[in-house]
Amino acid sequence: MDHPELKPNIREDLWNEFCNDKIQPYVYVKEEKEIEDLIIKNCLRYGQDDLCAQISNDSYMEICEKCIGWQWRGDTRSNMKDYLYLIVRSKLYNGIELNCIEEYHKLEGYENERKSLRLISEYLKNKQ
Repeated sequence: MDHPELKPNIREDLWNEFCNDKIQPYVYVKEEKEIEDLIIKNCLRYGQDDLCAQISNDSYMEICEKCIGWQWRGDTRSNMKDYLYLIVRSKLYNGIELNCIEEYHKLEGYENERKSLRLISEYLKNKQ
């Protein structure tokens, strides 16, 4: 707020969110479409001409997987990792076994996320 000269360089919606001092409640996103929308709309290139391939309000993760932005600094790989993690977590809470979840196997190389998902899986099994 002390630097209004920064405002022209920031998207209007982000500026308004930043200026709001109200603490937003935590929202547990568990539906696959909600997760997909969350990840897509958090991309640095989302909605930018010539940088984002999403052309309608109905965004699809398959389009992001083919994005040229994967080759750039600040790429969408971390978004994809988060997407896969959230999808697996959602499926675990819906009662699907960890080893049966295809997205879990795509997290190869992300041991922290895989460990966390294994812990969630064990917790849910013991809870029953």
